[in-house]
Amino acid sequence: MSFQFYIFLVASLFCVLIFLCSFVADFVTYVFVNEHVMARTAEKTCVEKNGHLVSIHSQQENNIVKSKMGNNPRVWIGLKRRTVQNRPWVWYDGTEVDFGDWEPDVTIDQNYVSMKSDGSWEANLNSEKLPFVCKIIDDCPISS
Repeated sequence: MSFQFYIFLVASLFCVLIFLCSFVADFVTYVFVNEHVMARTAEKTCVEKNGHLVSIHSQQENNIVKSKMGNNPRVWIGLKRRTVQNRPWVWYDGTEVDFGDWEPDVTIDQNYVSMKSDGSWEANLNSEKLPFVCKIIDDCPISS
């Protein structure tokens, strides 16, 4: 087998382990950041903290993020449209979009998603400034 194949295999295994660690509660920290910024700025701040804007994959995780909001009416989460309008939604951390709690009126101009105080989601313009929640993978055997 070629060297490139081994590199591919190791990289693939690494990605699988990171992905699995993101679903194990012992390895995930949710950090509320009370800075009112645009969505892309929020993501940059989360990356600086070794995470991403939060991705949500279950009702339980949705409830955890909701509990981090305090009295804020909305917070940025990590769901956004893929590069251009009317494209599929993606999580900043690259995980699959397998859960959603949508408000009905998602328009073409709204490319970033926030969570409302009742736990439902709505699409927003990036120009809006909101606090946000980061998801940080920590204590995972392969990330230390």
